[in-house]
Amino acid sequence: AWPVIGHLLQMNPKIHVAETLAAMADKNGPVFSIRLGMLPVLVVNNWESVKECFTTNDKAFASRPPSSFAKYLCYDYAAFGIAPYGPYWRDVRKMVLRELLSTQRLEKLKQVRISEVQTSIKEIFLNISEVNKHGNEIKAPARVDLGDVFEKLTLNIVLRKIAGGRYTDSDVGKERDSEFRRVLKEFEAFARVLVVSDIIPFRFLKWLDPQGNIKSMKRLAKELDKYMQIWVDEHKEGRMKNSGDGDDELGFIDVLL
Repeated sequence: AWPVIGHLLQMNPKIHVAETLAAMADKNGPVFSIRLGMLPVLVVNNWESVKECFTTNDKAFASRPPSSFAKYLCYDYAAFGIAPYGPYWRDVRKMVLRELLSTQRLEKLKQVRISEVQTSIKEIFLNISEVNKHGNEIKAPARVDLGDVFEKLTLNIVLRKIAGGRYTDSDVGKERDSEFRRVLKEFEAFARVLVVSDIIPFRFLKWLDPQGNIKSMKRLAKELDKYMQIWVDEHKEGRMKNSGDGDDELGFIDVLL
């Protein structure tokens, strides 16, 4: 490894990082370490070692290194999936398991999954069907982008469980929902971005922001916060109506409130 930059020169931007690490594993074995900048990284490439990491040594691997993504886009490490291991993470984990992933809660929210799958299938059917002049429905050959279908399906299930609403392509609210989808895609893209100041923690690099990522994250955080605030306000004012009876379809925002 080079001083300061570590093995960064071996990370070819034109090749996916998983392919680069797989090639390293073929040469160095299934478990080896590298340095990304000044951060030590353990690469695990066989199931026996992965199992050991998640069982015997789970606490050693439970936390996450500091990152600009967690700071600027996850409310300063407050998001459950990115928070460091500790009392806060354990408390939030208990709440998530109880209110989202428990057997009882999954059973209560089963209808959400069923209805969204049915709606998705119906939308596919309508897109590939035509009606002839006699009013009879005929099937027409059509291309279906399954990536887009599953993306919308997953998004709607998550939104209904979290916020009690759903993403829609209809004309009503289409502009806002399409904008939210753009923000969400940008959020997911930043989760995979390697910020130089994270792996080479010199203050001047964060101040200079040579890649422009931190500036973009701050801008995106304001956009994302706008949607979060809309959902919270709607729940507080009771404007978002649940389709289920009782608390069967209470969103996770209701639970938090």
